[in-house]
Amino acid sequence: FIIQVYAEQYKECKTFSTIWEDAIDRFSGYVQFGRVHAVNHVSVVRRLGASIRDYPTVLSYVDGRYYQTYPAVRNPKKFFDLIHEDYPTYHLWKGDETKLNSIYHKWQSSDPKLPLLMVATKKINPSLLVSWMAKQYDG
Repeated sequence: FIIQVYAEQYKECKTFSTIWEDAIDRFSGYVQFGRVHAVNHVSVVRRLGASIRDYPTVLSYVDGRYYQTYPAVRNPKKFFDLIHEDYPTYHLWKGDETKLNSIYHKWQSSDPKLPLLMVATKKINPSLLVSWMAKQYDG
């Protein structure tokens, strides 16, 4: 979940609104978005679990808990890249295909009725999607 805390009297919020709407259009199939007006909903802002110092402030949440604050971004590409990092919308195989085939055949020979889910990453901190998937299929 990504939440924007805003106050329309700030020029930066008006400028960011088009970037925000573009992000919703691009990522709404993968990410839920919400907005909170900082002045009209002070009690909600206090319960967000993050310090709000500037407007707009964009916060991300995982499993209902605060995860991180995105830095103030004026460039739409940078903002979209940040979302892609945490919520990837596509997956590409970039490894040696023969290794993938050998892993698949090993799984198939053991018990093909068991579900197969393979996730590989070189990141020290995997994306939110990878972390979520690992939690869902652990065990």
